[in-house]
Amino acid sequence: MASKYIIYDVIASLKSMVVNYAYSLNEASSPFIYEEYLEQFLSLSKVTKELFYYAYNNNWYPLEEAPSTKIKKEVTKLQKELKEIDL
Repeated sequence: MASKYIIYDVIASLKSMVVNYAYSLNEASSPFIYEEYLEQFLSLSKVTKELFYYAYNNNWYPLEEAPSTKIKKEVTKLQKELKEIDL
């Protein structure tokens, strides 16, 4: 398997682990457990971001540049949604 696809799999796995640690942080039953989970969460987040940068710098993870019109459209849409829920 090519390095590119191994990195994709590792990033996907790490992202799932980070999400699960976020849930665990909210449900930690003691301050000690919370601190342990937080340490792991931060470590996994950092490694995930470093791998993402590695893949991005090797042109394995391209990002799409959004045109300003698309950004403005999304901002307007979100502002409208916020107004609707702001009672």
